[in-house]
Amino acid sequence: MKIFITTCNTHLHLVPIFCHLFNKYWGGEQPVTLLGYNHPQSYKFFKLPENFSFEQLNGGDQGRVEDFSNHLHAYFSTVEDDYFIWGVEDTFLKSPVNFDVLNAFFKVCEDTNNTKIGRIDLTEGMSHRATSLWKTVDGIDILVNPQDAEWRVATQISIWNKEYLLSNLKPNRSPWEVEILALQEALH
Repeated sequence: MKIFITTCNTHLHLVPIFCHLFNKYWGGEQPVTLLGYNHPQSYKFFKLPENFSFEQLNGGDQGRVEDFSNHLHAYFSTVEDDYFIWGVEDTFLKSPVNFDVLNAFFKVCEDTNNTKIGRIDLTEGMSHRATSLWKTVDGIDILVNPQDAEWRVATQISIWNKEYLLSNLKPNRSPWEVEILALQEALH
């Protein structure tokens, strides 16, 4: 599954840390596409690892923070995959990836009967909210949050259904507005 990580010019100093921890805990064989404005190699003494590539958003013009949703909507509209992993550069891996769990999530996404999956959180954040058992895949219990759970849309690293993500990247929204307003809109 493709992985996309977003950064901005003021967070370029986080990219070397993210890359190091990603390769340490996920592995340097996994390709990652970094989405941003200024190339991270413009940051002093840093060379992007070989498994990372860089795609420039909006011709390099970062614009206002409220342009966040516009630039990502334009980019993700061009992605052909139905599901992909997307997050931001300040979500650091802190321990080895459990590939058994990740592969169970991938199977869920590949099952064409699962048409209502919008996002699978790859952090433990949603597990600290109300959950119930949805199904078990290859011995892995997959939990689901209720529809009114906070932070159903979050920029933390997650597996995204492309259409669900695009529907939540409404025009002229900052990262925080994308997260906060999505729940309010879903409840109305």
